[in-house]
Amino acid sequence: MKSINTRELQKHTREVRERVVAGESLRWVMGEDTVAYITPAQETKEPKPWPDLMARLKSIYGDRPRPMDNMGSDIVSEGRGEY
Repeated sequence: MKSINTRELQKHTREVRERVVAGESLRWVMGEDTVAYITPAQETKEPKPWPDLMARLKSIYGDRPRPMDNMGSDIVSEGRGEY
């Protein structure tokens, strides 16, 4: 990875930008210290769609009503000793 200093970044910003756009990664240094890495931007991926939870419930229970005798809130309350 090639290094550039602050002066080069200030005086040759356009050339540095063109190098990065072309796919080159650079290390920005001040003296012997690394200030930052300048790398090409990564393309973001399209997020996966959320699963259709209602379709899953329908595939499990069909048209019959779902059992409501053991609600999640009841389980939590019972675990806390609130009953």
